[in-house]
Amino acid sequence: MFKFKGVLPFALLMLILVSDRVNAEIWELGYTKPVVEELNDEDAIESLPTENSEIAETEKSPKTVEAKVATEDLSSSKSSARNFTRISTSKNTFGVETVEQQKSSIYVAPFFGFASVLGNGTVDVNPQYSFGGRIGYLLLDNLMIEGGYSRNWMMTSAPISTSIGYQAPNVFDYRQRTMDLGGKLFFLGRESRLRPFIYGGFAMTNATLNYATNYQALSAVTGDFEISQLQGAGQLGLEFAFTRRIVATATFQLNGVLSHKATAPTANGGVVNLLESSRITAGNSLSHSATYAGSLGLGVYF
Repeated sequence: MFKFKGVLPFALLMLILVSDRVNAEIWELGYTKPVVEELNDEDAIESLPTENSEIAETEKSPKTVEAKVATEDLSSSKSSARNFTRISTSKNTFGVETVEQQKSSIYVAPFFGFASVLGNGTVDVNPQYSFGGRIGYLLLDNLMIEGGYSRNWMMTSAPISTSIGYQAPNVFDYRQRTMDLGGKLFFLGRESRLRPFIYGGFAMTNATLNYATNYQALSAVTGDFEISQLQGAGQLGLEFAFTRRIVATATFQLNGVLSHKATAPTANGGVVNLLESSRITAGNSLSHSATYAGSLGLGVYF
């Protein structure tokens, strides 16, 4: 039986701990560079309309006392202008705001990986592959509404036979089709190249359990053993930005069963042989087993 020993969650956790926030200007992820306007004393004085009007009035007045007062006002205005000679119109990444050039709201990502079941002691599961796609919409820079569709393929053994005393491997072909919808929360902003995230939502799974090719001729019953599940879905993942719009993702997802339904096909003539009895036992057990999956994807922001 394929046993998952927590390697992927541990690796994701280590990546999160060692990841550093990277300045957007260094990675050129699409932010404008910080701009600082330099103003000299003359420009600062011209930008102060009150002082300029007083100076103009003193030039027109012939009185020395008024000219002296205007000179003192001019000195004080120069002093105050020096205090405002650096005006920041845009700030950079660490601790302050960065200006974004263009808003990207739609996210699309195909992915490929593996899937297996958790908490099942009746059959051994041999994962084959998992693939699908995800689409999301950015509500905020750190919050996305996201949905996904995946197809999972696994091979399972038969339950232990009392007649032969062991589990025959790869007897049944187990295929799942899963749709999920939920929210994704990023821990860092989009100016960071590495962005860990968590995801939570709900999923609907429809699965079939059939005989593997080598066992189809031995069964007296044809048709799918069908499994339907309502699941709670959770993800732990990491996004790596190649550019502002193109990213790679590594994800571990766990779907726990909230409710389930299993339906066996009708036997021909009402006869159920030993192999079909094993499929029914295996299907009932799989119907209330959680599913986990690990995947790698390539995402694009539009």
